[in-house]
Amino acid sequence: MKKLIYLFLLLKLTTLSAQIDSKYLVNDWYLTKSEMKDGSRIFLKPLNYLDNYGFRFTKKTYSFNDIQRLEENNGFPITYLLKKNELWTSPGSSLVIEKLTTDSLIIVQKIENMEDKDLLRYYLVPLKKVRQNRFDELKGSDTLLASKILGPVFKNGLSKGTIRTIDEMHPVTTSQVANYRFNGTLLFDLEKKSVVASLKNFDNNFKRKIEEKLQFLTTPKNWNFSGADGFKYAKIDFAFIHYYKMEGQNESFGDVYNLYSNDFEDVFITEKTGLADVEESNKFFNFAISAFQKKNYEEALSYFEKSFTNNNRNLNAYYNFAAINYSLGNIEKACKTYKFLKEEGQKSAEKIYIEKCQK
Repeated sequence: MKKLIYLFLLLKLTTLSAQIDSKYLVNDWYLTKSEMKDGSRIFLKPLNYLDNYGFRFTKKTYSFNDIQRLEENNGFPITYLLKKNELWTSPGSSLVIEKLTTDSLIIVQKIENMEDKDLLRYYLVPLKKVRQNRFDELKGSDTLLASKILGPVFKNGLSKGTIRTIDEMHPVTTSQVANYRFNGTLLFDLEKKSVVASLKNFDNNFKRKIEEKLQFLTTPKNWNFSGADGFKYAKIDFAFIHYYKMEGQNESFGDVYNLYSNDFEDVFITEKTGLADVEESNKFFNFAISAFQKKNYEEALSYFEKSFTNNNRNLNAYYNFAAINYSLGNIEKACKTYKFLKEEGQKSAEKIYIEKCQK
C-alpha cells in the first residue's frame, strides 16, 4: 500500500513583495469573484453564495461580511499587522495581497498546513465605484429600487441571535415566542425623511409583535438617507423571521431581517448540513485517519464514506476515499469519485482524473 498523499496543483503567481501603501488598502471593497487558491470553485456552494459581500479595511482591522451588515457595522473586526504584502492575523494565518491598485484588489488566504484547494482567493473593486456605476444606470429616475449597493442604510445592527449549549447551569429557555414571520416593502420619502411599511404576508395572531418590529424599521432616525442622494423616493423590500430551534444540545433563537428581498428563503443562507452533522463527519474523518495509519484500509474507506455522507462538503474525505480505492484496485469507484469532484470544479481532481482515469 502506497502512503496516502494529496496531489495538488502548484499555482505559479507573481505576488507583491514590497511594503503595501495602506492608503490604497483602507477602503470598502466589493467582491466581484471568489475561488479557491488553486482555481477550483468553492465546493458545493451555489454560484451566488457570496453575492453582495465585501471587505472593509481600516489601518488596523478588517471585516468581511455581507455589504448590508458591513454598512450596519454588524460583526467583529479582525486585527491585523501589515508586513510587506501580508496582513498577519495570527502567527500561522494571514491574507496575502496579490494585487493592489486604486481600482482593484486581489487577496488570498494563507493558513499554515492548509493546501491551496482549501484556501480562498477574493477579487474586489472599490464599493464606491460599484455604487457610482449603479447610480449612473438609474440616472433620470425619481424612485430608487434600493439594493445593498445603493440606497438608504440602516444605522444599527438589525439581526440578533443567540446560540447556547443546554446544561444544568443553562436550562432550556421557557419564555420564547413561537416562530413567526412577515414581509413587505419599506417606502421612503427622501425629501420628507419619512418611512412607512406596506405588509405583504403576515399572521394576525402576532399583530402586536409585528407592530413592534415595524416601529424599529420605520423610525427615520434609524436610517442614513445619504445613500439615496439624487432620488425623491426609495423602496426596499424586506422579510423578517423570528426563530427558535433546538439542535442536539444547542438552543438557538433570535430575530433575522433581510433587506432588499421579501423572499423568506433569502433570510437565511440555509445549509442542509447542521452543526451536529459536521461534528459527526469530523469524528468519522479522525477514525478513518487512525484506521489508515494502522493499515486497516477497508475500515478507513468505511469511515471516510461516513464522513462525507454526514457532511457533503468535507472535501478531504472524498479525496482520501478515492485515493484508497485506487490503491486497492477499486478503479471504477475511485474514478467515479474523482469525476464527481472534477464536475464540481475541483482542479486537483480534474488533473488526477485525466492522469488515472482516461488512460
